[in-house]
Amino acid sequence: MILLNSSYSISGALILYEIVYLILYNTGILKNIKYDLISWCLFLNFFIIFIMFFTDCNISFKLLASLTLIKVLLLFLILRVSQKSLKYYLIGLLVLIVYYYISDINKIYSCNIKRIELMQSVVVSTIMYFLITLN
Repeated sequence: MILLNSSYSISGALILYEIVYLILYNTGILKNIKYDLISWCLFLNFFIIFIMFFTDCNISFKLLASLTLIKVLLLFLILRVSQKSLKYYLIGLLVLIVYYYISDINKIYSCNIKRIELMQSVVVSTIMYFLITLN
């Protein structure tokens, strides 16, 4: 495994990206190109929400509840302005795979994340993504 990142979390970066996107979208700056810039984030949002619950991390309940609330709120806002498709799912999955291989996720999140927990999160996130896509 190549470790290029041992301090930046994908969750924090994604929250910042989504907030900036939503501000630009709601001010009218990104109205014409809305789908391509945000749709790939949907799968990652599902994944981050589920990985928080499938892992045994030393996170207080208050922090876990706060992060979940922020992620779910952003997920609902992103669902309004995004397009769901296999293409965007695969882009999100590719971003996740690249992040996994270039990062030390256990050090970043102060957890002992096992591969089975990663796979469970990917499977449940995939199911949720496609259940949302079908509607």
